[in-house]
Amino acid sequence: MSKDAFDQYWDWREKPPGSRLTIPAQVYHSVMSLPEKDQADRQKVNDAVRKSAEARNAGKTVWIYFNSPGAKRLQVGDPDWAKVFASAELADKWLEQNDPEGVAWEYKIERNAASTGAKTNRSVWIYAPASARGSAADPDSVKVFVSRDDGEKWIKKNDPNGLLSEYAVLSRC
Repeated sequence: MSKDAFDQYWDWREKPPGSRLTIPAQVYHSVMSLPEKDQADRQKVNDAVRKSAEARNAGKTVWIYFNSPGAKRLQVGDPDWAKVFASAELADKWLEQNDPEGVAWEYKIERNAASTGAKTNRSVWIYAPASARGSAADPDSVKVFVSRDDGEKWIKKNDPNGLLSEYAVLSRC
């Protein structure tokens, strides 16, 4: 019998010390995006994983690696502050070659109703709060937009001091 996302997550979460049991990054990210109380709800967990898979399959997500703060102090807008990948597979391949201890996070690409195109273009616009200046990004505070216009509208309404920069979406390594 195949386990659903809810069972996979809870088997992983309750694994005994020393266990090497893993779960797919897509399941982990989807579950962790839910409020903690919803992580115990089978329907909400499975719905979140399904919706993420649908967005991923439609090209409406990207994977982002944020440069670790160890090397040099990079700021939002610096070319190496973030690497954006079209798929988890590309991110994994890049990380294996460049930062085996690094992590890439999946983000839904925000777009308003007037944005054209269903899939990601060659670049996205990344928002980070002004507090991210000169430090590694907090993955929970970042938003990704399909266009500069979408990002600027969101920033104007939600965080006038926020930072917005364009990053190329890598579709091959």
